[in-house]
Order: sequence, then C-alpha cells, then structure tokens
Amino acid sequence: MRLLQLLRAAVFLEVGIIITFTYDKTIAVGLNGLISFGVGYALVSVLYALTKGKKLNEFDHLGLTAVALAIGLAAANLPSEYQHQWFRHLVALLGLCTAIYEGLRVRKVGVKTVAGKERLISASLGLALALLFVILPMSDRNAVGFFDTYMLLNAVHLAIGAFTETGSKEQKSA
Repeated sequence: MRLLQLLRAAVFLEVGIIITFTYDKTIAVGLNGLISFGVGYALVSVLYALTKGKKLNEFDHLGLTAVALAIGLAAANLPSEYQHQWFRHLVALLGLCTAIYEGLRVRKVGVKTVAGKERLISASLGLALALLFVILPMSDRNAVGFFDTYMLLNAVHLAIGAFTETGSKEQKSA
C-alpha cells in the first residue's frame, strides 16, 4: 500500500463529499472546496515528507504541492465580485498543472509501468478538466458539479492505485 497516494485520495474524497452533499452548488461552495483541497493536499504532502525524513527540496511531489497550495490560497483571497470569473480559471489551472506534472512523471517512470499508467490516467483527468473549463461555457452549478466529479474520480483512481502492487521498489516511490 502506498500511504501518500491513499492520503491524497482522502483529500480528494473529502472535497468531493462536501460538494456532493451540499444542497446549493454555488461558486462559494466550489471555492471552499478548492481552498480545502489546496490546503489539505499541501498539508498531507508536507507531513508525509517530514515523517519519512525527507528534506522538502528532495521531495518529488513538491511542485504539485506548491501549485495546489497556491491555488487554494488564491481562492481564499478572491474578492466576492471576482469569484464567478476566477473560479473557472483556478480550476482550469489546477487541471493543467496536474496534467503537466503527471505527464512529466510518466516520462520519468515509464509508460509501461503500473505507476506510469496510473500517472497517465491522472494526467488525462487533469487535462480533461482544464479543457472542459476553458472550452465549454457552463453555469455556476455545472462548473461546481464538474469540479466535484473530478475530485471524486481522482479519489477513486488514487485509492485503487494505492492498493495496487507496483512491483519494483523504484516504482513504489513514484
């Protein structure tokens, strides 16, 4: 079992569950989910790195962790008159950064490995989210709903991957 991947799945699941069971799917709910995701993702990643005795600059996931935290903090500091406009941009940015990061990681571990295939799925989900938010005009309710769907799909994907045996020791660190 890969603990970091399971903890990240829990963060995705937490955001997805909160948005799913909130009756009013407004931009404010989506922004709260984005804030919760950014801070939770960063917290889980940093605490995991520190408990494993890794220096943060040696930690492989530092780039995506910093982006998630920055997006969460940006969402927290948005004035109310810009929330409708910037929510979509921040979610698209999150998807694009995830796609780029995971795509680069696929090249590092190899496409034919289990870890590479998992990262390719994550990159594809991120790219789909970014393209969806950039290309399609949608209502606030739909935008928050698609963000929620992305969170839940990633939660399931990461949880399944956390319990999948990857084979070699090198792949387990990915």
